[in-house]
Amino acid sequence: MTPDLYTGSLADLRSIDFRSPARDVWADESAVWARFVDAPAGLDAAAWALSGASRSDAGGPDWSLADHLAHVGAWQEIGARYIAEAGRSGRWPRDEEFEGGDFDAFNERLRGGGWQLAPGALRGRLEAARAAALAEARRLPLETVRGRDA
Repeated sequence: MTPDLYTGSLADLRSIDFRSPARDVWADESAVWARFVDAPAGLDAAAWALSGASRSDAGGPDWSLADHLAHVGAWQEIGARYIAEAGRSGRWPRDEEFEGGDFDAFNERLRGGGWQLAPGALRGRLEAARAAALAEARRLPLETVRGRDA
């Protein structure tokens, strides 16, 4: 039995081959997104800003929930641009293009980046970034979306 993407344990979700042709890419994306944005529901603004949600792998200060959400949004904005470019050129970015492949350092540099927003504004920008990335991704063939390069 396939785990429910909204309520299943993270261990169960990690066992899913999301690239499988048997999976509905867009239904999976929607379910995982719902889980992601609903997780902080009910937290007040102060809770979003609390340090300690996780440590920085690059030696920076601990990340807060707001840092994490902003991080996903910033990557979605980057992703929308790269998906559009890859759709035109067929070239996907290489790891080396991100701080020489040091994603911890890249993520630390990316932190903040104009995303220091109140929870409501952060959610709005996050939704806009997701919409932009999805609009670009939906222009690609499903084989490309499921591919390793993408």
